[in-house]
Formats: sequence, C-alpha cells, structure tokens
Amino acid sequence: MERCRAAIDEGAKRQRRFRVFDQDTSLQCFNVPKSRRNQFASETAELLAAAIAKHPDEEQFAVDGYTVYKLQGDGEVRFSYIGGARAINPFGSVSDALENLLPTKNEQLNTQGRLRALLVLNAGIFPHEEHDICQYFSTRDLGEFPNIDKVFFEIAPGNIALVFDRQVFNNYREERLPDDESAL
Repeated sequence: MERCRAAIDEGAKRQRRFRVFDQDTSLQCFNVPKSRRNQFASETAELLAAAIAKHPDEEQFAVDGYTVYKLQGDGEVRFSYIGGARAINPFGSVSDALENLLPTKNEQLNTQGRLRALLVLNAGIFPHEEHDICQYFSTRDLGEFPNIDKVFFEIAPGNIALVFDRQVFNNYREERLPDDESAL
C-alpha cells in the first residue's frame, strides 16, 4: 500500500491523472472471497504502483491484464472495469461455487454420531441468492456427499433458513412419512 500511495503522490506532483482499466475478462476480480479481499487489494495496489513507477513517461501501458492510461489532470488515480458485455447466470454462478465447495465440506464433516450441518453465508452478489441456493439443493442429488446432513443458508444477518435436510430426501426416496412428527 505504501508503494501505491507513493506512486499516487508522485503522479500528483507531476500533475497527471492515471486511469486504470481492467480489460481482461479472465481476471477474477469479482470472485475473490471475503477472506482474501484485503490481501487481493494490497497485492493489486502494489502491482499497479510498481508498474506506474516503472513507466513514468509512457502515456499508455499494460500490466497483468490491466491497461494504464496517463492523462493530464489533477493527479487523481481512477479505476474502471470494462470487460465487455456478457450474460450473467446467477444460478450457474451459485452452482459452480457449491460444486467446488461441497467435496471439501463433505470431507471436513466426516464424523459419525453427530448432526453434520453446513452453513452457507450470503455473499450478497446476486439479488435472489436464496432462490438460487434453494433451487440448487432441491434439484441436486447429494448422494455423493453422505457426510452432509443439513445445509442452512444465511439470507441476511440473523435470518437463517434450512435449505437441505437429508432425512426429508431419505423419507421421500423410501416413500414413507417420518416416524417423528417434529421432523416434518
């Protein structure tokens, strides 16, 4: 961060404006998990600051999928994302994330004699994530993940919903009602 600030200050002294565009749609800037966002921001800031410092007199240059334009102005640094038009499939994004997550969580929950529950936190990226999560768990056969008994989804802080219960699916497959009415 210090190098980024130094590069920004140097740009201000030269009365130049830096405009940085992320034009490489393969960059995964929007898929950085919360736990890595600060690290990602620091690493990206250092990368861009170093690149700006190495190209003090160039009007345009590229570094790791970013294009940097130097414009006359007040020394501000501005960041933009121009990745082109593309379709967004929220259910597909949720499905892909869960497909990657579930095998690991299934291994982590490999214990017997206990309720093995998974809590999925709302990333807040898509407006109807609750629907997409429910759709995923109601249409996916979790037979390959026998260590996951229940899955809960955090709709909003303090608002948690049960989106998968293995016992319900087992009862359905066996075409029987649960023995315990509290399981309904």
